[in-house]
Amino acid sequence: MSPGEQEKDRRRFRRLSFSAHVRYAPRQYGSDTPPDLWEGSLVNISRSGAAIKVLHRLRRGGVLEISFIKNNPLRCVSVIGKVIRCEPMPGLHSFSPDGTSRPCHFVAIEFSQLMDVEEIAMLRDTQALDATVAEKSKGAAARPAPTA
Repeated sequence: MSPGEQEKDRRRFRRLSFSAHVRYAPRQYGSDTPPDLWEGSLVNISRSGAAIKVLHRLRRGGVLEISFIKNNPLRCVSVIGKVIRCEPMPGLHSFSPDGTSRPCHFVAIEFSQLMDVEEIAMLRDTQALDATVAEKSKGAAARPAPTA
């Protein structure tokens, strides 16, 4: 069995792939200094964890505060997670503000609590709310107007 097949066997929940912006901050226990807020992008997500692409190497076992952000309409889901692994992504580089080339990293995260299915659906389905409103409007238009 290949490493990818072994990993699929270990997963408790199906992973969904869609794009979302990610903001994360490593938790620093015992520090009065607020953590830096860094940005990345979502690779995939499930109820128990996520994979993200970031510009920083993160320590295995480190704890992160993570926000998944989706526009149109604006939605945000925040969670706490633990870094399971962090691997460089060969051939993928980004540039820091000072112009230095930095490798991108693939980070696997396990959430401290299971994410609700509704939270994932809210992030994935950018038009779900609009479709619900449209269905309610359609039903109201189909009913005859009251007569006086």
